[in-house]
Amino acid sequence: MLARDWFRDIRGVAAVEFALISPVLFMLLAAAVDFGLFNKGSTQLNQAISAGAEYAQLKGTAATAANVQSFIVAASQLSGVTSTATAPACFCIIGDVSSRQLSAQTTCATLCPDNVSISTYFMTISATYSYRSLMPFWDSFVGGTATASTTVQLQ
Repeated sequence: MLARDWFRDIRGVAAVEFALISPVLFMLLAAAVDFGLFNKGSTQLNQAISAGAEYAQLKGTAATAANVQSFIVAASQLSGVTSTATAPACFCIIGDVSSRQLSAQTTCATLCPDNVSISTYFMTISATYSYRSLMPFWDSFVGGTATASTTVQLQ
């Protein structure tokens, strides 16, 4: 076979092109899978926080921080979830409709600063999910952790 025939021979070009481009395609596929798994875990964490808030609200003042924390970890069905909850404490709701927040902790069943409402029990719940990615470089883009928190009024 002459040199010019060798340069004109196109057999195997597709295999060489695939060999050159396949690492990039596989990295993009792994990044897409990582992104999807992280978002799925974040969604499960938010659902677990909602379920924990509902659990605390139904239990009322009998809800303990430890019970709510373990409920959230179990409800998330994820490994790498840590949860924190404050013990039920009394607060007043202050501020107007657009900027409501809790006051400093007060004595239960006392009159709030607005002279209309009475302080009631609240519990603050938060959770963190640490995601371990398939591709090590993905952690620098996503951060590897998702957090969710809520405050629930106990009845």
